Amino acid sequence: MIARRRAQQAALGGPPTSAHAVAFDELAGIRLIGREGFTWCGTCLAAEIGDQRDDSRPWRGYLAYHQQDAETILENRGTYVS
Repeated sequence: MIARRRAQQAALGGPPTSAHAVAFDELAGIRLIGREGFTWCGTCLAAEIGDQRDDSRPWRGYLAYHQQDAETILENRGTYVS
């Protein structure tokens, strides 16, 4: 069953991309770090997000939500973004 499901996903081009994923991927284009489900909680997120910067450009800031928020996105139909 697992092999058939993987074959089906491959035939369809892989799993669908969420609107969140597309938006977060595009943030780098405007010099913002974007992370989904980043770290476990808000405290960890705030402490670790700065380490995500690289030397490719001057970064302006970040938008991110943590794993605890990610777990309730479907139930709450939204999430908090830091």
